[in-house]
Amino acid sequence: MVKNKCVSIILPTFNDEKTIARAIKSVILQSYSNWELIVINDNSQDRTLSVIKNFNDERIHVVNNHVNKGLAYSRNIGLDRASGEYIAFLDADDWIDPDFLNKNISELVLRNADISVNDIKLVYGNKLKTQSCYADPFKSYPSVWNKVYKSTLWENIEFDIERQIEDFGLVPFLFFKSKKSIKITDTYYFYYQSSTSLVHSKIDINKQLKVADDVRTFLDKLSERQLYRYNDSIMKYVSYQLSEHFWKGVEDSSSINELKELYLYLALYSKKLNVSLFNFNKTFYSENLYQELRNTLILPFFSLNKYKIGKNIYSTILKLKRYLKSIK
Repeated sequence: MVKNKCVSIILPTFNDEKTIARAIKSVILQSYSNWELIVINDNSQDRTLSVIKNFNDERIHVVNNHVNKGLAYSRNIGLDRASGEYIAFLDADDWIDPDFLNKNISELVLRNADISVNDIKLVYGNKLKTQSCYADPFKSYPSVWNKVYKSTLWENIEFDIERQIEDFGLVPFLFFKSKKSIKITDTYYFYYQSSTSLVHSKIDINKQLKVADDVRTFLDKLSERQLYRYNDSIMKYVSYQLSEHFWKGVEDSSSINELKELYLYLALYSKKLNVSLFNFNKTFYSENLYQELRNTLILPFFSLNKYKIGKNIYSTILKLKRYLKSIK
């Protein structure tokens, strides 16, 4: 019976007193009741733990890190504690709709699949935008949380605590290990676009530069067969990571030297990869007009050491970002 299949939901949290209750409530309100929620409190310094303790449900298990260990470490603790036949992930500022578990577990059992993939609802204040995702190693969205997995897939797999983007180099290999992956319709993972979240807050330029190491490690793990079969998809997957971290670094940079390092270690590395490995003679892949403009208008100035001019142009394009991204 489907109802007997337990799913372990792993929820790391750090200083999320304003959003953690919403995330937990979205689990409690699930139409599918056989779950356990493993909340890993990563030494929060606000009222996060007090908010968690307000929920009186024996299916909720709380683990407290005595020092701040980071997202990857906390997720690994959740994996160690998980006892369910299925695994799901939830971030503390996101939530899932009430039928998320029921539809995913039902389809996984019915279709004898190992991974289910869900579309994402990007939440901008009161506005929602759907991000389509697919049951594919490189088109499912480079995060673990819009999916449900058979727990056996996670045997001998854990998050790399040394990586800057811990999901990116892991998700495709779960698909490679899976015998069958499926797409779920009519249920969503809600991804809250907060101005204080990691991808929207100010970042450490030095950490951005480490993304190149993440990409190298990921590519080294791929077999020749995988690289040949998914060549175009891998190029886009890698380009997305390098590009987004590069431009986020440009946006948050505070000196010409930082811009120069970003260009040398991310942009030029991306161009070298695209030419040598993917037979693609551009620095970054463009999916819409916004990306095309920033790549074609700004990168030439960086190549001529005109970093200040390039950043000023980028600041102008950023103001038109939402409109330009709608134009393919």
